[in-house]
Parts: sequence; structure tokens; C-alpha cells
Amino acid sequence: MPLGTLVSSVTLVSTEEKTDFYIVGCDSERGRERGLVTVDKSTGQIRTATKIDREMEGNKIMVQVVAIVGEDSISGCKVSFNFSELIYS
Repeated sequence: MPLGTLVSSVTLVSTEEKTDFYIVGCDSERGRERGLVTVDKSTGQIRTATKIDREMEGNKIMVQVVAIVGEDSISGCKVSFNFSELIYS
């Protein structure tokens, strides 16, 4: 999968104006925490941070994302995606 491919997006409905998204964990079927994906801090778009080889990483990637809302609220979610379900060019 090419570098920069959009694989998912997270959103948060909030009354606060400022929400920042961060990745706190990323696992593939073959390992953990190797910087496979990145999240846009303001939009929540999750993209590949490196070229990902499905044969090396397996078919599924699981990402843990937290959103910091305002100055004192935190919300989190887990996102997983399967290479066979992604369409990219």
C-alpha cells in the first residue's frame, strides 16, 4: 500500500471548538508500534506513514486513537482496517 494512502477517518461530535487527534497504539498481525499510520491532528484522517507490505504486516491493522477535546476531556476509539477491503490507486 503506497505511502499517504487514506485508510480511515475518525470524528468526534463535541461542543468544544478544538479537538486534537493522536494515535496511541498501532498493531498489525505481525507486530506493534512501527509507525505504520499517522493521524491528521485536526481532521482525524488516518493515512499510511510508510509503504505497507501486506505480506510483511498481514491483512489487518488495528489503530487506537484518542481525541483531546478542549483542555480537559479525552475520548478514545479503536479502528481496524483490512487490506482486502481497501480500494486505492
